[in-house]
Amino acid sequence: MEKELTDNILISLNTMEEAVEYLREKLSDEIAPQNGSIDT
Repeated sequence: MEKELTDNILISLNTMEEAVEYLREKLSDEIAPQNGSIDT
């Protein structure tokens, strides 16, 4: 049971990370398309 919960949390974190990455790229494109990428 505990391992299952841990796996679910890890999957959720992974998905959130991908979503954040996607949003960051989308935002940086909108904010500074001529600058290339923004340093984080």
